[in-house]
Amino acid sequence: MATAIAEIALKSDTSLASHDVIQIAGINTHVYGVDQAVKQAAANPQTSHWIVLHLAHPRTRSYTYTERMAHLVLDSYYKAPDSADGTPLPPLLAVTFDLRNHGERKVSEKANEDWARGNLMHAQDMFSGIIGTAQDVELVIDMLPAYLDPLILLRGKSAEGVTAPTKVVNIVSGVSQGGHISWQVAATGKAVAVVPIIGSPYLTFMLLQRLLVQVRKLEPTEADAVLNAVGVPLYELSYADLQAKVFKGKSDHLEQYWPEALHKLVAAADNRVFTGISQHKVSVRIINSREDPLVPARFSLPWLKQQGVLTEEDTSPLLFQQDNVGHVCTPVMVDELSEHLVRVVRSM
Repeated sequence: MATAIAEIALKSDTSLASHDVIQIAGINTHVYGVDQAVKQAAANPQTSHWIVLHLAHPRTRSYTYTERMAHLVLDSYYKAPDSADGTPLPPLLAVTFDLRNHGERKVSEKANEDWARGNLMHAQDMFSGIIGTAQDVELVIDMLPAYLDPLILLRGKSAEGVTAPTKVVNIVSGVSQGGHISWQVAATGKAVAVVPIIGSPYLTFMLLQRLLVQVRKLEPTEADAVLNAVGVPLYELSYADLQAKVFKGKSDHLEQYWPEALHKLVAAADNRVFTGISQHKVSVRIINSREDPLVPARFSLPWLKQQGVLTEEDTSPLLFQQDNVGHVCTPVMVDELSEHLVRVVRSM
């Protein structure tokens, strides 16, 4: 079984939010904070919009991972002070569900493994899981408002006078594979802001680097050098050019693990991310670990450079990097998500 990313722990003083489960197109969708949102809306009837934070969990985990994130973020959000002019924060909900082929939706253990653990279809399985779950997030974004009135009415007297918001503002975050999913949703413009945590906007680079490390047995720095030596974005390369410039000619490694049809799909997804996010004016806050062996912060640098927000020292106002941690979402990272969420909401 693939090594699972470490679980997130609740703080001892975390207030737990209410928890509802609704079925959206056959997906058990977990909604946290309806009770708290109703209370906030009742106290501030002038508020016409609610915020919904969509959370996507890592590979090999389930919704219970992001459930803890939901409780932590909601607790922090409602403890935040009002803005300087006294304006209260709008109601907030957090939503999560099992990724495709995870939790109660799992159909194949092997499909969640990587090349190092014998899954020859790792790239296909991971990419299809990313794209498929991004589509699920987009579906939930579209459909959730239709379920809010019934959820509110279930509260009875405590919800008297509170109706579903006239506007729902969607923000997406996720960890590891959930971070990759966040980037894909951002490219569609379905969310006003995304906060990918140890995720990558550049799937072609990430997966080919992993292929060179796990199959060709290169060191990560060697694999990076091979890919960077190409001199152009990998998603702009034809399959023939990829063979010639990265694999130095016809290669069973490439055709077996990275077929041409897959290359076209991943390249198209990268192109959407590199062009669509700025077109839709989506706010981005990247949270990464500098020493992450799987998805290091440097995988996000090409996107930051293309946006013109990367310094010569490889820093950016859009990038939060934590040192001396590996492939893990730390309490510091969850705190940064919580604090950034408040900043984004107050800037609206």
